[in-house]
Amino acid sequence: MDKAAFYLDNYNYVGNLQLLEGQPNQEKSNKEFKDWFEYNCSTEAMKSDYRSKNMIPNVDLSFNNFEEFFSKREEIIFGKLKEVIK
Repeated sequence: MDKAAFYLDNYNYVGNLQLLEGQPNQEKSNKEFKDWFEYNCSTEAMKSDYRSKNMIPNVDLSFNNFEEFFSKREEIIFGKLKEVIK
């Protein structure tokens, strides 16, 4: 599967979804996630906290790295889900 097909097949799947409230959601939708993340999480502590709370893997967040981001985030999400249902 080429990158474009992978992106189209998975952009709205659990590994890429994030629930945000009104204003932050609007701000994020107008920017590439990496740029939004860097702007809104200006310190390493803020980045670490945001990653932890939102199950964001510590990988390159650029659009070109969506496949790795997606697979690593799904690992985190499903790992947490397994912990909860045990």
